[in-house]
Amino acid sequence: MSKIEVKSKAPIGNSVTTWSISRLNTYTQCPFKFKLTAIDRIKEPQSPAMERGAAIHKEAENYLKGTDIVVPQNLSLMATEFIDLHNANAQAELEVTFNKDWGITGWFDKDAWCRIKIDAMAVVDGVIRIIDFKTGKYKPDDNDAYEQQLELYALAALIMYPDITGVSAELWFLDSGAHVGTKTDSFTHAMVPDLKKKWELKVTPMFVDTLFAERPNKFCNWCHFRKANNGPCSYG
Repeated sequence: MSKIEVKSKAPIGNSVTTWSISRLNTYTQCPFKFKLTAIDRIKEPQSPAMERGAAIHKEAENYLKGTDIVVPQNLSLMATEFIDLHNANAQAELEVTFNKDWGITGWFDKDAWCRIKIDAMAVVDGVIRIIDFKTGKYKPDDNDAYEQQLELYALAALIMYPDITGVSAELWFLDSGAHVGTKTDSFTHAMVPDLKKKWELKVTPMFVDTLFAERPNKFCNWCHFRKANNGPCSYG
């Protein structure tokens, strides 16, 4: 097995200029892994489960955009829900980008700061519905992560649509047909200032870190960069 090459394990300053929920989750899990993937740009090989998930997401996108006429078999447990989304003219794979002042900008613009991709979003009776699709099993231990992701997406929708009355957000687990909502039934414009401050504080460590230290965690044994995989990390 060949060694996984990296630029350096030494302190490198901080060149991070943009974030997403996936980047933040990686940083929270392990700053060193974040450095390897986001700064050194070393791609992890996709597992069969990840490849399957990407393919099913594409099927959902094609159906909602009208490319496919019939609800695909992989979405059949939630066929009624997908038909309703399609009839509501839901937007699929919606890309939203904000600058540091939470102003809307372009995905590749120089002032891009936060990038968000929403699986499906529809306006129903003046309320925005946001849905994120998941494959695999629902894991109660991940509820906090699910909640955070949907909260960020709701904040994005509130900024984008100042005239809406509220936002609801949920996860659809396509392999089981399960729906998972948030503790907050409806996100409103009154919550926007506090949500902005919350997320600014949450991402600050990622932008000021200069060490990107290894952080042992429960996922080490499956990490591509683990020691046992001839990677640069001291753990796993």
